[in-house]
Amino acid sequence: MAWHEKVKEIKERRLKELEGVDIKSILAAGDKEIYNTIPDSVFSKPYLPLCTQVWKFFKYMDWHYFDSIYADFAEACLDELVLRMEEAIEVSKAYSEGKLKDPKKTICYWILPPVLVVRADLIQGAIRLVYGNSADITFMGVSDFDKEVLFGINFHFENGLATNYWYMKPGDEFLDKRHMKLGTKLKDLPKEIPDFHEAAGKIRDILLDVRNIQDPNHAQSAYNVCLFLMSAGPNNGVFVSNFDEYSFMWEGINSYKLNEECKTDILKDTIQFYEPWPPIFLQLTRLKRDLWIKRISGLLIDKQLYCQYVLNKKLFDILPVKEVLEKDWEEGVPTPAQTIAHEFSDYKNWRFGYKLPEGPRIHYEDFGLSLKEAMGGFLTDITWQTEPPFTRDNLISIGHGLNTKIIKKDEET
Repeated sequence: MAWHEKVKEIKERRLKELEGVDIKSILAAGDKEIYNTIPDSVFSKPYLPLCTQVWKFFKYMDWHYFDSIYADFAEACLDELVLRMEEAIEVSKAYSEGKLKDPKKTICYWILPPVLVVRADLIQGAIRLVYGNSADITFMGVSDFDKEVLFGINFHFENGLATNYWYMKPGDEFLDKRHMKLGTKLKDLPKEIPDFHEAAGKIRDILLDVRNIQDPNHAQSAYNVCLFLMSAGPNNGVFVSNFDEYSFMWEGINSYKLNEECKTDILKDTIQFYEPWPPIFLQLTRLKRDLWIKRISGLLIDKQLYCQYVLNKKLFDILPVKEVLEKDWEEGVPTPAQTIAHEFSDYKNWRFGYKLPEGPRIHYEDFGLSLKEAMGGFLTDITWQTEPPFTRDNLISIGHGLNTKIIKKDEET
């Protein structure tokens, strides 16, 4: 039996236990009880309440289930990232060859990082602006339990276009490469070096050495390493609204600054970061959250609301992704303005999840769409300045990548 079939069986058993139970009541209660079931030895425990979508999974399936399928979860997340990156390369290639009919209405995930959606005509320029003309970037997922590096994906870029990429899966022998001075295995560096940024710098030493030997023509190119906790990575990837995603990226980067807003003192570190930071990206992350959201959405998608999609359906077998996203749609997706104004988790009073401002939210029915169409992604002309009601007139396109269906013609835009 394949690994995802085994995990699906576990999930189905858990769902059977929940038969007749209102999922809304589950998602609305029990934060304190669930939090206390997580062992204190889990490195990411203080940060999990910030990961609002993943926290819903814990409430639905409980921590023990998450623990039992963690290795399969990590592999499925890697597969999702690879699918997103390959689609972005495909779209970018089609655009550079002039084969896209409506690039301003075609959306996919950005290659770097592959959790932010981007308009097809802005992919190359945004990469050059943020990362420079020639660069290697490696993304690495880190264990929530002990910070062990589980996998990595590397890209080399020239003038904003990917020229090659490779990745290492969990268990790959590349992760056993040792630091030339410390003798520590790459995968163990974050476990043995308490300072996350210092550990990332040592990982970069190894990657840089390999790059310079295997690709000496680009030995002078920039090299950036991005580390993220596995709870934060998928949380980035399963929001309905791209504005919620932009917001969480800032929150994860700046998590150690959120103690006052979250009414706690246990947030000591960042849960996703670069080493070293690309200069422009660093400046953007130092902005206040509302300004960051406005700037990054302007850079990648002309400030428009896009409702996002998941490519790797194996994630639906492992975690209640589909169930949680359906519930998000039922309750209504926050408008960009509501996301900008939301409040963070309240640790003191055990309220984990965003507190949204009052007002109408967004429903796929407003645009004349089915749930299936909505789950496949769609682009609107809604920004933080758009007032309700929202209607079919706000809909620009349905779908993603090369399978995009244009709804609003140029003269209507």
